[in-house]
Amino acid sequence: MGQRPSPSRIRRPRALLACLGVLLGLGLCELIGAVGLHLLESPPQLPPEVRAQVSLAGRLSGTIPDPYLSYRVQPDYHEGPIHTNAFGLRGAPVDPLPAPDAFRVLLLGGSTAWGYTARSDDETLAAEFARALETHPLRERALGPRRIEVLNGGVPGYVAWQSALLYDLHHRALRPHAVVSLDGSNDISGAVRNGVAGAPMRYRLTRRLYLRERPELLRGIGDWILYRLQRSKLALLFERLDPPSVAELGAPPPEAVARAYAAALRHLSETARAEGAAALGVFQPVSHLVRGKPLDPFERAVNEHEERDMPGRDAWYRACAEAIRAEFERLAAERPGLWLLDANAAFAGASEIAFTDPAHLTPAGNRLLARAMADALLEGLLRERG
Repeated sequence: MGQRPSPSRIRRPRALLACLGVLLGLGLCELIGAVGLHLLESPPQLPPEVRAQVSLAGRLSGTIPDPYLSYRVQPDYHEGPIHTNAFGLRGAPVDPLPAPDAFRVLLLGGSTAWGYTARSDDETLAAEFARALETHPLRERALGPRRIEVLNGGVPGYVAWQSALLYDLHHRALRPHAVVSLDGSNDISGAVRNGVAGAPMRYRLTRRLYLRERPELLRGIGDWILYRLQRSKLALLFERLDPPSVAELGAPPPEAVARAYAAALRHLSETARAEGAAALGVFQPVSHLVRGKPLDPFERAVNEHEERDMPGRDAWYRACAEAIRAEFERLAAERPGLWLLDANAAFAGASEIAFTDPAHLTPAGNRLLARAMADALLEGLLRERG
């Protein structure tokens, strides 16, 4: 009489078939979704004359884990047009301390500060800011003969609290004379994504990964399948066909977003002032919020597309902006040493295309923003001097 196969031998082919079925199902979802997304309306395309002036491949892939910030820029990273130095700052090497004849400025913020659309390190907002300071009519009165040095401490995806803590934990040793925080946009969009104000953009992923004390095999497999399904092209297709509104996503109140942003600026200013540095908080311009600028048809199309993808987005951004401006008024009265700029007013009257998408800038947009930041910083230094 032949031996009967053991139960484990019977289960093994069934498990393999089940895994194969899951993989084939996911592949079919991807195929159906890809075809559907191809047939749907795509985001507005940049006009050719603007497309030639920007890079759309400036996303940073070189990061290292950070236990307090989630991640930060990898030092000594070099890929294509992107170069970082030993301190994880984008651009050329710098000395650990500023030279006696230099006025050192540290620019913080997310991908706009980093230079997501820049074709080289010399075309980032930080580089444009340095040029605006060098050629500014108030430069001599505010700084004397000192040369300008602007350090690019931007990190794609950062919110204001991450920028403030990056300075506190890592960059204040570089002894900048002024710290400029360009934030606000990620604070607003991150609040929608997380349902929590002030949290990093990847807060939900971090919470799921790190708050589970021990791994569970079946739950882990289930989480992975759900993760892949949620991010499959089929899921994206369904979301595009019936996009969730801001209210359905569970966004916190705009006042909570503004308070978290203001708290980060308070912390930054306290840390900077303790080091003898000036602090400038800049509310990042967004195409939904710019004031006094006649929007180009492309910029209008970008806003309309974003509103279709997330109904209520425009009203949400405007409500958050009003709450942030109210917090700016309170901060200005409470902390006269913290200078504040709502850069959405910096584009008034500009006819050029300033945005490549809702948050990232064209070279013309960088010049307008850099000029406004230079005005605010130098005027603040002169006011403080009396």
